[in-house]
Amino acid sequence: SSGINAEYGKSTADEIAMLDENPFSVKIFELVFCILERVFSWSGFVSNSPISTECFDILGGRLQQSTQGPLSIRRKHALQYLLDFEESCQSFTATISLVKCCSVLSSDKDQRIADLCSASLKKEWDITADEKENKVRFNEGVGYLVNTHLSQSSEDLGTMIDTLVQQLDTVLRRDSEEEKIYPTFTKSTLPTIYKIALAKLVDYQNYILTDKENGFDILANCVANFATLINYIKISTNSRPLLRSALVYGQKFLEGFLNIGLPLLSPMVSESFAEVQSILKKVQTPTRYLHHVTCHSKSSKDIALTARVPLLKKFLEKFVLKVKAIFAQHGCTDAFWVGNLKQRNLRGEEIVSQQVEEEEGEEEEDELSELSVDTDDEGDSVTGAAEDTSDSMSIGY
Repeated sequence: SSGINAEYGKSTADEIAMLDENPFSVKIFELVFCILERVFSWSGFVSNSPISTECFDILGGRLQQSTQGPLSIRRKHALQYLLDFEESCQSFTATISLVKCCSVLSSDKDQRIADLCSASLKKEWDITADEKENKVRFNEGVGYLVNTHLSQSSEDLGTMIDTLVQQLDTVLRRDSEEEKIYPTFTKSTLPTIYKIALAKLVDYQNYILTDKENGFDILANCVANFATLINYIKISTNSRPLLRSALVYGQKFLEGFLNIGLPLLSPMVSESFAEVQSILKKVQTPTRYLHHVTCHSKSSKDIALTARVPLLKKFLEKFVLKVKAIFAQHGCTDAFWVGNLKQRNLRGEEIVSQQVEEEEGEEEEDELSELSVDTDDEGDSVTGAAEDTSDSMSIGY
């Protein structure tokens, strides 16, 4: 097999056997990898050195390598033995089980596992009849490969998220200028990958705490990708599967922005107002649209979505108040204003029921505020900003 690491020479008999496309043989190897993954994950295997040592010796010995040395070396040989099956896997299910085996054996980040995941995502799999009937299993498998690739790779997480967001664009836009790298990224797997992208974006924002020197660049990258991901809801032909992820991780992203992002920006207001304003202006669009999502959830009476609304609205409210406080602290009170934000649906159309509520003066809790920061030195008119036609930055909740 061309995929075999030169360190270990030619293909083993096991790999040659896997190249047999007989469905029965393919199924056997699927089960073998599945069983190995269960064994490696067993708590008794991890805690019992004699058992794990013997197992690693058996696997490493099939590479015709020395089975002597510390347990870490034997584990390395066993892991390499399994990794060498990459080119031989004949089914998507076998590949998933293989990746799980390797992930369990790897004690640290391993670029080889990340590369295995990436290569698997780039394949056009001939899905079997059973897998077609259970699309959920395939979607979960693709999600597992994406997650494992991101967690095992030594590449910068921000760069990988950029690629992930760009690849989602190829799924949503027929005229996308991005080259499609992953055939496994389809409209069927879109909701799973979308959720992972948002979750990893929340994780990446936390990197600011340990890398303050590059904190502003990390924050700018997070905000830009967050705005793009939320915007994907607008252009998706079926946005329903994306809404729950947007509500859940939109709240988590805003919480992180409040606790990490704003403390980073606050000291910069006096000397670097333009940079701070740029970040806040980019946050404007996704926060406003998240408000539309909350309004849609309530008006459509979607229980699964509505349950997530209160917590998100809480952080949208805190967001506006904290930004207002920061500007006031730095004597920039003339740079913002607060007004009411209308309730709109996912298409941006005003919800008709709001007119009745306003006339009756009911449901005071649904009154929404908007904080606007002027982008022009001379300032924009308040009326123009309220109509969403000016260049002002608005944060709504």
